[in-house]
Amino acid sequence: MPNNVIKVCCFLGVGLISANKTNAEPVDMSNPLAIYSQAGVGVDDKGFNFKFGQISDTGSNTSIAMNVLEINGLLGDAMAVGSDGSDSIDSIRFRNFQQSLIDGRGRQLDIEYDLNQQLGAVSYSLTQILAPMGAFSLFPLAGGGISFANDMDYSGTGMIADVHEGFSIPGVYVVIGMYSIYNINEKLWFNYNPMWRAPVAGAEIYKNSDNTLSHEVAVGYQINLRCNVRYFANWDNHGDFLTGGHRVELNYQL
Repeated sequence: MPNNVIKVCCFLGVGLISANKTNAEPVDMSNPLAIYSQAGVGVDDKGFNFKFGQISDTGSNTSIAMNVLEINGLLGDAMAVGSDGSDSIDSIRFRNFQQSLIDGRGRQLDIEYDLNQQLGAVSYSLTQILAPMGAFSLFPLAGGGISFANDMDYSGTGMIADVHEGFSIPGVYVVIGMYSIYNINEKLWFNYNPMWRAPVAGAEIYKNSDNTLSHEVAVGYQINLRCNVRYFANWDNHGDFLTGGHRVELNYQL
Protein backbone atom coordinates (compact mmCIF):
# COMPACT_ATOMS: atom_id res chain seq x y z
CA MET A 1 0.00 0.00 0.00
CA PRO A 2 1.39 3.50 -0.82
CA ASN A 3 3.02 5.34 2.09
CA ASN A 4 0.72 8.34 1.62
CA VAL A 5 -2.33 6.11 2.16
CA ILE A 6 -0.94 4.87 5.48
CA LYS A 7 -0.12 8.44 6.54
CA VAL A 8 -3.67 9.60 5.79
CA CYS A 9 -5.14 6.70 7.79
CA CYS A 10 -2.89 7.48 10.78
CA PHE A 11 -3.89 11.15 10.60
CA LEU A 12 -7.58 10.22 10.60
CA GLY A 13 -7.06 7.85 13.51
CA VAL A 14 -5.25 10.45 15.65
CA GLY A 15 -7.89 13.09 14.90
CA LEU A 16 -10.82 10.87 15.78
CA ILE A 17 -9.19 9.48 18.90
CA SER A 18 -8.93 13.01 20.25
CA ALA A 19 -12.62 13.64 19.57
CA ASN A 20 -14.15 10.28 20.65
CA LYS A 21 -13.85 7.75 23.42
CA THR A 22 -11.82 4.71 22.48
CA ASN A 23 -13.18 1.20 22.96
CA ALA A 24 -12.08 -0.18 26.35
CA GLU A 25 -11.36 -3.55 24.75
CA PRO A 26 -10.86 -4.12 20.99
CA VAL A 27 -13.60 -6.16 19.33
CA ASP A 28 -13.26 -8.74 16.57
CA MET A 29 -12.78 -6.65 13.41
CA SER A 30 -13.35 -9.66 11.13
CA ASN A 31 -17.03 -9.75 12.20
CA PRO A 32 -19.04 -7.72 9.62
CA LEU A 33 -21.68 -6.93 12.28
CA ALA A 34 -19.23 -5.86 14.99
CA ILE A 35 -19.96 -2.48 16.61
CA TYR A 36 -16.97 -0.19 17.21
CA SER A 37 -15.66 3.30 16.43
CA GLN A 38 -13.27 3.25 13.50
CA ALA A 39 -11.44 5.18 10.79
CA GLY A 40 -10.31 3.78 7.46
CA VAL A 41 -8.82 4.73 4.12
CA GLY A 42 -8.74 2.72 0.92
CA VAL A 43 -7.77 3.00 -2.72
CA ASP A 44 -9.24 1.63 -5.95
CA ASP A 45 -9.24 2.54 -9.66
CA LYS A 46 -11.54 5.55 -9.00
CA GLY A 47 -9.54 7.21 -6.24
CA PHE A 48 -9.30 7.21 -2.47
CA ASN A 49 -12.09 6.04 -0.17
CA PHE A 50 -12.54 7.29 3.40
CA LYS A 51 -14.59 5.62 6.13
CA PHE A 52 -15.59 6.99 9.53
CA GLY A 53 -17.51 4.99 12.14
CA GLN A 54 -18.69 5.98 15.59
CA ILE A 55 -20.58 4.13 18.31
CA SER A 56 -23.95 5.76 19.04
CA ASP A 57 -26.14 5.68 22.13
CA THR A 58 -29.27 3.49 21.86
CA GLY A 59 -30.64 4.51 25.25
CA SER A 60 -30.66 0.86 26.33
CA ASN A 61 -28.24 -1.38 28.21
CA THR A 62 -29.21 -4.38 26.09
CA SER A 63 -28.27 -3.04 22.63
CA ILE A 64 -25.42 -1.26 20.90
CA ALA A 65 -25.26 0.77 17.67
CA MET A 66 -22.92 2.64 15.37
CA ASN A 67 -23.04 5.00 12.39
CA VAL A 68 -20.67 4.56 9.45
CA LEU A 69 -20.06 7.17 6.72
CA GLU A 70 -18.15 6.30 3.54
CA ILE A 71 -16.93 8.87 0.99
CA ASN A 72 -15.55 7.22 -2.14
CA GLY A 73 -13.59 8.20 -5.25
CA LEU A 74 -11.69 11.28 -4.05
CA LEU A 75 -8.46 12.58 -5.65
CA GLY A 76 -8.39 10.01 -8.44
CA ASP A 77 -6.70 12.34 -10.94
CA ALA A 78 -4.48 14.20 -8.50
CA MET A 79 -3.02 11.02 -7.01
CA ALA A 80 -2.97 9.10 -10.34
CA VAL A 81 -4.58 5.97 -8.91
CA GLY A 82 -6.21 4.42 -11.97
CA SER A 83 -7.78 5.36 -15.27
CA ASP A 84 -11.41 5.66 -14.06
CA GLY A 85 -10.84 8.25 -11.37
CA SER A 86 -11.53 11.95 -11.01
CA ASP A 87 -10.87 14.41 -8.18
CA SER A 88 -14.57 14.71 -7.31
CA ILE A 89 -16.54 12.41 -5.00
CA ASP A 90 -17.81 9.31 -6.79
CA SER A 91 -20.32 8.01 -4.23
CA ILE A 92 -21.49 8.44 -0.63
CA ARG A 93 -22.82 5.78 1.72
CA PHE A 94 -24.26 6.05 5.24
CA ARG A 95 -25.16 3.04 7.40
CA ASN A 96 -26.63 2.67 10.86
CA PHE A 97 -26.20 -0.67 12.63
CA GLN A 98 -27.98 -1.70 15.81
CA GLN A 99 -27.47 -5.04 17.56
CA SER A 100 -29.12 -6.73 20.54
CA LEU A 101 -26.77 -8.01 23.23
CA ILE A 102 -29.33 -10.64 24.26
CA ASP A 103 -30.46 -12.60 21.19
CA GLY A 104 -28.10 -11.39 18.43
CA ARG A 105 -30.87 -9.80 16.39
CA GLY A 106 -30.12 -6.53 14.68
CA ARG A 107 -31.17 -3.99 12.10
CA GLN A 108 -29.39 -2.08 9.40
CA LEU A 109 -30.28 1.20 7.68
CA ASP A 110 -28.34 1.68 4.45
CA ILE A 111 -28.39 4.90 2.37
CA GLU A 112 -26.20 5.19 -0.72
CA TYR A 113 -25.95 7.60 -3.65
CA ASP A 114 -23.86 7.44 -6.84
CA LEU A 115 -23.07 11.02 -7.90
CA ASN A 116 -21.97 9.99 -11.41
CA GLN A 117 -25.09 8.01 -12.31
CA GLN A 118 -27.31 10.13 -10.02
CA LEU A 119 -28.90 6.98 -8.62
CA GLY A 120 -29.44 6.06 -5.00
CA ALA A 121 -31.21 3.69 -2.62
CA VAL A 122 -32.47 3.56 0.95
CA SER A 123 -32.93 0.13 2.53
CA TYR A 124 -33.85 -1.26 5.94
CA SER A 125 -32.91 -4.83 6.84
CA LEU A 126 -33.08 -7.22 9.77
CA THR A 127 -30.02 -9.27 10.68
CA GLN A 128 -29.35 -12.27 12.91
CA ILE A 129 -26.14 -13.56 14.44
CA LEU A 130 -26.07 -17.37 14.27
CA ALA A 131 -23.97 -19.70 16.37
CA PRO A 132 -20.52 -20.36 14.82
CA MET A 133 -19.95 -23.66 13.04
CA GLY A 134 -16.30 -24.26 13.76
CA ALA A 135 -14.31 -21.63 11.87
CA PHE A 136 -17.35 -20.65 9.81
CA SER A 137 -20.05 -18.11 10.82
CA LEU A 138 -23.23 -16.93 9.05
CA PHE A 139 -25.24 -13.72 9.50
CA PRO A 140 -28.45 -13.78 7.38
CA LEU A 141 -30.15 -10.55 6.32
CA ALA A 142 -33.56 -9.67 4.82
CA GLY A 143 -35.31 -6.38 4.13
CA GLY A 144 -36.54 -3.93 1.54
CA GLY A 145 -35.91 -0.48 0.19
CA ILE A 146 -36.70 2.29 -2.27
CA SER A 147 -34.67 3.49 -5.22
CA PHE A 148 -34.42 7.17 -6.10
CA ALA A 149 -32.94 8.97 -9.09
CA ASN A 150 -32.32 12.41 -10.54
CA ASP A 151 -33.61 13.13 -14.07
CA MET A 152 -34.79 9.56 -14.55
CA ASP A 153 -35.61 8.41 -18.09
CA TYR A 154 -38.78 6.37 -17.49
CA SER A 155 -39.27 5.46 -21.15
CA GLY A 156 -35.88 3.95 -21.73
CA THR A 157 -35.59 5.84 -25.03
CA GLY A 158 -33.07 8.41 -23.84
CA MET A 159 -35.19 11.24 -25.24
CA ILE A 160 -35.11 14.48 -23.25
CA ALA A 161 -38.89 14.75 -23.39
CA ASP A 162 -39.14 11.43 -21.55
CA VAL A 163 -36.86 12.49 -18.70
CA HIS A 164 -38.49 13.29 -15.36
CA GLU A 165 -36.83 16.48 -14.09
CA GLY A 166 -35.58 16.41 -10.52
CA PHE A 167 -35.55 13.57 -8.02
CA SER A 168 -38.15 10.82 -8.18
CA ILE A 169 -38.77 7.31 -6.82
CA PRO A 170 -38.92 4.79 -9.67
CA GLY A 171 -39.74 1.82 -7.43
CA VAL A 172 -39.24 -0.39 -4.41
CA TYR A 173 -37.33 -3.63 -3.99
CA VAL A 174 -36.63 -6.52 -1.63
CA VAL A 175 -33.18 -7.66 -0.56
CA ILE A 176 -32.12 -11.02 0.86
CA GLY A 177 -28.57 -12.01 1.63
CA MET A 178 -25.99 -12.80 4.24
CA TYR A 179 -22.62 -11.94 5.66
CA SER A 180 -20.21 -14.79 6.32
CA ILE A 181 -16.77 -15.34 7.83
CA TYR A 182 -14.26 -18.15 7.54
CA ASN A 183 -11.40 -17.74 10.02
CA ILE A 184 -8.28 -19.19 8.44
CA ASN A 185 -6.21 -18.47 11.55
CA GLU A 186 -6.03 -15.86 14.31
CA LYS A 187 -4.86 -13.13 11.94
CA LEU A 188 -6.25 -14.10 8.53
CA TRP A 189 -9.90 -14.43 7.50
CA PHE A 190 -12.16 -14.64 4.46
CA ASN A 191 -15.57 -12.97 3.98
CA TYR A 192 -18.22 -13.76 1.37
CA ASN A 193 -21.32 -11.53 1.34
CA PRO A 194 -23.91 -12.30 -1.39
CA MET A 195 -27.00 -10.08 -1.73
CA TRP A 196 -30.03 -10.74 -3.96
CA ARG A 197 -32.09 -7.69 -4.89
CA ALA A 198 -35.36 -7.78 -6.85
CA PRO A 199 -37.76 -4.98 -7.90
CA VAL A 200 -41.34 -5.52 -6.72
CA ALA A 201 -43.27 -2.35 -7.62
CA GLY A 202 -42.92 0.98 -9.38
CA ALA A 203 -42.55 2.32 -12.91
CA GLU A 204 -42.72 -0.23 -15.73
CA ILE A 205 -39.09 0.22 -16.72
CA TYR A 206 -38.14 -0.40 -13.08
CA LYS A 207 -40.40 -3.42 -12.47
CA ASN A 208 -39.19 -5.04 -15.70
CA SER A 209 -35.52 -4.66 -14.83
CA ASP A 210 -33.53 -7.78 -14.02
CA ASN A 211 -32.89 -9.07 -10.53
CA THR A 212 -29.37 -8.45 -9.25
CA LEU A 213 -27.24 -10.95 -7.37
CA SER A 214 -24.22 -9.07 -6.05
CA HIS A 215 -21.11 -10.68 -4.63
CA GLU A 216 -18.54 -9.29 -2.22
CA VAL A 217 -15.40 -11.19 -1.35
CA ALA A 218 -12.90 -9.89 1.18
CA VAL A 219 -9.62 -11.19 2.57
CA GLY A 220 -8.45 -9.53 5.79
CA TYR A 221 -5.23 -9.56 7.77
CA GLN A 222 -5.13 -8.35 11.39
CA ILE A 223 -1.93 -6.33 11.86
CA ASN A 224 -2.56 -5.82 15.57
CA LEU A 225 -5.57 -5.70 17.90
CA ARG A 226 -6.79 -2.39 16.47
CA CYS A 227 -5.54 -2.28 12.88
CA ASN A 228 -6.15 -4.46 9.82
CA VAL A 229 -5.72 -4.39 6.07
CA ARG A 230 -8.36 -5.84 3.71
CA TYR A 231 -8.72 -6.60 0.01
CA PHE A 232 -12.26 -6.38 -1.46
CA ALA A 233 -13.71 -7.59 -4.75
CA ASN A 234 -17.28 -6.68 -5.81
CA TRP A 235 -19.22 -7.87 -8.85
CA ASP A 236 -22.72 -9.05 -9.81
CA ASN A 237 -24.54 -11.37 -12.21
CA HIS A 238 -24.40 -8.71 -14.95
CA GLY A 239 -20.59 -8.80 -14.96
CA ASP A 240 -17.73 -10.92 -13.66
CA PHE A 241 -14.96 -10.93 -11.10
CA LEU A 242 -12.31 -9.39 -13.35
CA THR A 243 -14.45 -6.45 -14.51
CA GLY A 244 -15.84 -5.77 -11.02
CA GLY A 245 -14.56 -3.36 -8.38
CA HIS A 246 -11.34 -4.08 -6.51
CA ARG A 247 -9.92 -2.10 -3.59
CA VAL A 248 -7.48 -2.26 -0.69
CA GLU A 249 -8.48 -0.78 2.67
CA LEU A 250 -6.64 0.00 5.89
CA ASN A 251 -8.81 0.24 9.04
CA TYR A 252 -8.09 1.38 12.58
CA GLN A 253 -10.33 0.67 15.58
CA LEU A 254 -10.60 3.67 17.88
